[in-house]
Amino acid sequence: MDPSFLSLSSSLKFLTEHKFDFNKWIYKGVPYLSKAQEDALLEQLDAKQMRNEQARDNVALSGPDKEFIEQIAYVNLN
Repeated sequence: MDPSFLSLSSSLKFLTEHKFDFNKWIYKGVPYLSKAQEDALLEQLDAKQMRNEQARDNVALSGPDKEFIEQIAYVNLN
């Protein structure tokens, strides 16, 4: 069974205008991740985001700065 390929002409025009390499795409294909690779990368991303959040939480703020950040957080939560 041969999978079909459909595209809008406007999409192809956009790609052409932005110097998309159709030969590379046809001959080398579109890279993709296996489900296991995707899961591993998502785990790494989650761990990195968690480290960034922890680092952000450990930043020392002065009185006026702390009050300002708390006001912003309160407004964004409500």
